[in-house]
Amino acid sequence: MVAVLAAGCSVGPASDRAAREGTAVVPPDDGGGDSGADAQGGGSGGPTPDPPPPTEAPEPPPEPAPAEGTAVIAERLPAGADASCCLVALPDGSVLTGSADTGAIQRVTAEDDVTAVGSVNGVTSLLGLAVEPGFDVTDNGWLYLFYAQGGSARLARVTYYGGNDPGAQLGSATDSLLTGIPLGAGREGGAIGFGGDGMLYVGTGDAGDAAQAADPESLAGKILRMEPDGRVPPGNPQEGSVVWSSGHGDVTGLAFDTLDRLWAVDAGGADGVELNSIAPGGDYAAMDPVHTWPAGTFEPGALAFSAGSLWLPAAGEPGLWRLPLDGVALTADPQLLLADDGLTAPAAAQPGPEGDGSLWLLDSGTGDLLRADVS
Repeated sequence: MVAVLAAGCSVGPASDRAAREGTAVVPPDDGGGDSGADAQGGGSGGPTPDPPPPTEAPEPPPEPAPAEGTAVIAERLPAGADASCCLVALPDGSVLTGSADTGAIQRVTAEDDVTAVGSVNGVTSLLGLAVEPGFDVTDNGWLYLFYAQGGSARLARVTYYGGNDPGAQLGSATDSLLTGIPLGAGREGGAIGFGGDGMLYVGTGDAGDAAQAADPESLAGKILRMEPDGRVPPGNPQEGSVVWSSGHGDVTGLAFDTLDRLWAVDAGGADGVELNSIAPGGDYAAMDPVHTWPAGTFEPGALAFSAGSLWLPAAGEPGLWRLPLDGVALTADPQLLLADDGLTAPAAAQPGPEGDGSLWLLDSGTGDLLRADVS
């Protein structure tokens, strides 16, 4: 059970938690009962069929994260990232950062080599950035962007040309996957990323209108799930729709844990900043969040998972929240770290190389890229 904060914390009822965990599908028992041949009298005297192979035992769930952990800044790279909004860690150990104001993308290596990648045409404000699974900086690939253009937002992808000179590595034409996403009232969403299923997940805001978040025909106030080319994948709650969950206010961060469960931070929850464990088809205007910070406590940045915990930047002010996980609950109250250790205004967080217990942090206050060792 999660301890209740004086500032406000709520944990969903057992029915909500079960919904968030999902339901296991039990395969039919092929080894019992009469076969069709036996029922018709044609099975006697024949060879005994081999028994079905034993099924592998499911992996045990991860141990609950300790109630308290640590975060230590191990490296600071002066990336000079102006007005940065987003951060993508790449398989080769380098990082892409994006400028909210200009749509400019740059690459920072572990040796602090900073090179321009290119700029996206028509960007009023860049809100989110992702790369396709298996992205290779030396080859051609897709760069995914969520950005404002005029009075609405769109999700698009643009070709990245790994062999081109720095500054000329982005294609001139964007491939729009979704357009006309409502914007307004500062509730714009913008979280994007790929899950372990290879699907693209997108978090949007309700544009200040909760009715749009409840409307299944609107893209506002939703988490969306789609194929990398924007098509509706099999397995979505509603046939023909990219909507995965609804009733959100302002989804600013998405992350997947060890068991590939989806988590979201909602900066526009009914009572403040919400942490939710996402179930397909869930209506999060009606479901209790896993945790709530009262309105005005802080502005959340992007969400990341590492070392058994979720990590949430306190955007616009010092500090990084550690949220230790125990299944779809928290082991203990969130823990604020790095508030006095040189992290001035973290805008985004991304896990480092898989399993190494590190995070990349983008500090919008200094323009620096930080690597932190976490536990």
